[in-house]
Amino acid sequence: VPSLDRMALKQLSGYMEELKELLKLKVTPPSTIPTYDEQPAGWSKLDTLEPVDIPPGNVRVIDVETLVRLGSVPVMAVSLGLKGLYIWKTPKLGDLVNIGNQKLTIGHNVSYDMARFTESYQGLNSELHCLDTMTLSTLVSGFCSSQTWAELKKSTSQTLPLWAYKGFGKSNYKSLADAFKFYCHGTKMAAPDKTIRDKFVESPDLDSLTSDWPQLLLYNILDAIYTLKVFQKVYPMWRTKAPHDTSLYGIMCSGFYRLPLNTGFKEWVDS
Repeated sequence: VPSLDRMALKQLSGYMEELKELLKLKVTPPSTIPTYDEQPAGWSKLDTLEPVDIPPGNVRVIDVETLVRLGSVPVMAVSLGLKGLYIWKTPKLGDLVNIGNQKLTIGHNVSYDMARFTESYQGLNSELHCLDTMTLSTLVSGFCSSQTWAELKKSTSQTLPLWAYKGFGKSNYKSLADAFKFYCHGTKMAAPDKTIRDKFVESPDLDSLTSDWPQLLLYNILDAIYTLKVFQKVYPMWRTKAPHDTSLYGIMCSGFYRLPLNTGFKEWVDS
């Protein structure tokens, strides 16, 4: 439909060139990581530690790490785009991550990251879009429920329809580590090690993270790089299945949920 074509192209116009370039971007893990005291609060460029208000660019891979025991408040974040790697350190616990409006965020289970963005809470003034590599991966080659159950059981003796077994070896689970192993097995980077993630889950406060800050920040950076590499593989595969620009704009919007409320909601909560 020509009218839908025009509408989709208009909405995507600010993102498409950067999106295409991001598919070709090559990134390697950094050799130098700042300590907690060296890294400025807020956003800064990784190689120079020069502070910035928000990372440059309209299309970026962003990964946020949180302190789970304190309500999953953000403590660090990484932005990866055409202008390089940028890192964020919380100015104080409870602060949200500012990323700027009218941006496209790429992430794995990206709604978790977007819930920690300042701009996500600006109501109808929020103009954020996202692409979720977990969703794209599931659409391209994810397990159905029967296949997931059978694979976890590691048994072919279960009574399942024949089609439930045909995807084994050709499908993936939902985690970033599994998606990376599945799509990027030919790359030189090792599959992500998730054991250090336990520090974010178990630590009772920010002070308990500072001594391991470089290792934790490297983990955060690697997650962003792994997400980029998965995106570079899975996005073109998904576009062959859904080539229309309206489909792309639709999935960019569907990952960011808004629940409109009026003043009666607070009255209902208070009662």
